[in-house]
Amino acid sequence: MFVDRNPGSNGSVIWDFAGNVWEWISYFNSDDKPTPLADAWNQYTAVSGTNTMSKTDLVIQDAITNSWDSDEGIGQYWPGTNTVGGSLTRSGHWFDGTGSGIFSACIDRTPTYEHRHVGFRCAVSVP
Repeated sequence: MFVDRNPGSNGSVIWDFAGNVWEWISYFNSDDKPTPLADAWNQYTAVSGTNTMSKTDLVIQDAITNSWDSDEGIGQYWPGTNTVGGSLTRSGHWFDGTGSGIFSACIDRTPTYEHRHVGFRCAVSVP
């Protein structure tokens, strides 16, 4: 669950968009992942972009400029290492704790990875 904590918030809650299952995103990058590279959760405050994937590809600009982290419910980043995986999943499973969130990103899975805690996010990018 992601709770809007912006000043002037109306207390609205976006239910079940983050934190129930990992959701496949149409993106693949196995060789130039944002750092730090490790099999561990990373706060977005510690993440740096690369030539092929900027930090704003992972999390919104407001989170970067306001130094948001998992305390604001945005989630964290799990990169794995370069040349491993590369398929992007978002939001996280309920058991991922503070790693889950609307902008959580895991990029260490292969395109053929299957598990009961991975689903789909149906969305469209409007030009």
